[in-house]
Order: sequence, then structure tokens, then C-alpha cells
Amino acid sequence: MTLLGYNQIRSILTSGGAVSALQAVEKIKRLITLTQGHELQIMAGSGLITERLKSFVHATHVPCVHLGTGVRTNLKVNEPVDVNKVREVRRVLNEINWQSNHWR
Repeated sequence: MTLLGYNQIRSILTSGGAVSALQAVEKIKRLITLTQGHELQIMAGSGLITERLKSFVHATHVPCVHLGTGVRTNLKVNEPVDVNKVREVRRVLNEINWQSNHWR
């Protein structure tokens, strides 16, 4: 992985090459394996929603997630962030005892 040689890069936001990270579980797992032992972290994003977050994190062991539209009203980029969705994401992540670097 070429980016491992650049210490300035700390994380990569990726969907694993799919429209949604939910469709790229195996690819994201492989990226995480490739970055083990390095400072570079894989941050999964694109298409993540609260209802699928727990199973996705368990399946991939991803150390970081990004929820954009997944925490917005009506799942629309031009809608405001829904505080209740953010709270639900935090609850789900707490429930599985997840935190950055938890899986490494």
C-alpha cells in the first residue's frame, strides 16, 4: 500500500470502492489488515446508517467511521443533522464498546 510510506497521512476515508461501504465489507477488512501495525487508519464512510452500523463494525473491525447523510434528516445531504440520530450512533458504538483504535 503506497500511502503507508507517507507519515503525514493519518487516515483514509473510503467506501472500499463501492457506492456504499456496506457493500464493501471484504475490501474494507482487507484494507484494515494491510494497515495493521501502521499509524494509517481506515475510516469507513458512504452509505453508513445507524441501523446497520453495529453489524458493519463487527464484520469489518473498522477503527473509524464517518456518517454524513446517515445522521441527517431524511438521509439527505442538504438537510440538517438530526441530533437524535447522532445520539443513537453514539449509543450503538458504546453498546459494542467501540472506540477509535479499539480493534487494533
